Amino acid sequence: MTKFYRSVVILLMTVYCSTTFAQVKPSEIFGSWLVTSIKYKDDTPLPDEDPIKYIFVKYLFDESNVMYSSTKSHLRGEMAYYQIKKDQLIINNTAGAIMSTFLISKIGKDTLNILRKGAKGFADPKSLKYTFVREHLFQQALSKALKNDYTVSGVDTIYNQSPVLYAKFYQPAGFEKYVIDELKEKAGEQGTASFRISFIVDKKGVADSVKIVKGIWKAYDDMYLNAFKKVKSKWKPAMLNGKPVSVRMYADARYVASGMVQPSIVYSGQGDDLYATGKYDLAIQYYDAALKNYPDNEDNLYRRAICKIRLDDIPGALVDLKAVKDMRGNMQVDELIVKYSK
Repeated sequence: MTKFYRSVVILLMTVYCSTTFAQVKPSEIFGSWLVTSIKYKDDTPLPDEDPIKYIFVKYLFDESNVMYSSTKSHLRGEMAYYQIKKDQLIINNTAGAIMSTFLISKIGKDTLNILRKGAKGFADPKSLKYTFVREHLFQQALSKALKNDYTVSGVDTIYNQSPVLYAKFYQPAGFEKYVIDELKEKAGEQGTASFRISFIVDKKGVADSVKIVKGIWKAYDDMYLNAFKKVKSKWKPAMLNGKPVSVRMYADARYVASGMVQPSIVYSGQGDDLYATGKYDLAIQYYDAALKNYPDNEDNLYRRAICKIRLDDIPGALVDLKAVKDMRGNMQVDELIVKYSK
């Protein structure tokens, strides 16, 4: 859990508590929930090498038994179906097959604990316990947790995009999906490359002040900016304490040439096997090879960082962890960076 999350959770837990129960009403879980921690059943922390420990997770349950799960705060995420049977939450994919079964172990007005079924059922000591808090509570507590996460431009305060403060694009699938669809017939083969822009969505929901942080080539950059301009007024502003605020957002596009994907998968798999047997130095060589083919793969960067930690190469590990953080992807690695920067 990041320092930001920890401060928010402390604020929330001083007010809200959960209670055990025997029967859950579906209406009790309607709405959007954010994970505050993922631990083993007995509250033992997950090891650092388990990336799920630092992945952002959001669940959204609606009244028609449809749910969405996302590892990015500003996206609605993947669609699935859910049902509640007594104290169990069962999640099915769109084809109807069961994906996951959870035991709802505790629930309160604004907090939720669910236990993921392990190989030996819910009694499995390796079962994972997810602790959720309603998303709006994070946003209410945000003003107390934010200290230096904003800039002032003229008379306007501009906050930085965070897991709980972001502008919403008018298409639920998100702005990045819109751009992919807009450019797929125009951009051609990019090879292996990554593109990033930053922009500000103001209090009226208008996106402007766009900057190319990392371009690919001029023709592509221009097409991306043209796609951006078409929908610059198609945003809902970020909300803080019930009021709209300006927020600096980021968007990425990543391309991996088809000839590079399979070798990267093979190399990372070999790295994982070597890591599992404690051969960290050899695992790093395979992660190096995987990253040479696919430089912006945050999973391989994270795994390489953990190998370096096991070999006491803390400076090298911090370089990889900071690269993961800069990607603003699924992993919230601030806590690890702080831990090994001491």
